[in-house]
Amino acid sequence: MGLSVIAKVTIQAAVISAFSSILAQTITASQSGQKLVLNYVTLFQFILFALLNTPPNFLWQSWLEDTFPSHHPNAQETDTAVSKNGAMPKGKATPKPQLNIRNTIIKLCLDQTVGAVVNTLLFSLTMGALKASMTPLPHEAVSAPSAAQSLAFLRSGHAVDAQRVAWAPLWEAACAEFWPILAAGWRLWPLVSVVNYSLVESVEGRNLLGNLASVGWGVYINLLAAE
Repeated sequence: MGLSVIAKVTIQAAVISAFSSILAQTITASQSGQKLVLNYVTLFQFILFALLNTPPNFLWQSWLEDTFPSHHPNAQETDTAVSKNGAMPKGKATPKPQLNIRNTIIKLCLDQTVGAVVNTLLFSLTMGALKASMTPLPHEAVSAPSAAQSLAFLRSGHAVDAQRVAWAPLWEAACAEFWPILAAGWRLWPLVSVVNYSLVESVEGRNLLGNLASVGWGVYINLLAAE
């Protein structure tokens, strides 16, 4: 039995998130003139976030498409193509669906307001909680961990501790970075959404295009999270 569409999209997002994290770490090392030392903790955090965040986003996009379809049948072409007995003549191509401009605008507005607000807050809170819960204690900390040390920390059995998370400061930090992240997203995602809704008909295809755009966005977010 093959994987479901949502599972394929989630795995795809995790792979792209991993690539973005590695690329961001490479850029950071290059800018500082240092040799790249892969931080597996950071890599793990972004892969985990992609695994958690992608399914609800897929469902959100599916709901938007089901509620406000981007395309509808071209009634005039359909009526012309259908024969007298109600069947499509042999060799006659199925009429191409027409773009529904009203629905496309509604989806774009909902995605870039409700969707963007929720996604931005979830990113800040989830990544903040992951970073706080996976911050080594003083006796565990290494100022410049090697790739082997960061991997060993992940495999130690106590890499994640929810008691290390202070939710009040975390919420304050999420609020502080909310508008900068949202504003940065508005420079990219509206264009991606317009292309998605007007040219790509399947939700899977839209997620693929979104994930490809996420490479650049993911690098930005990784660099932001590293500050």
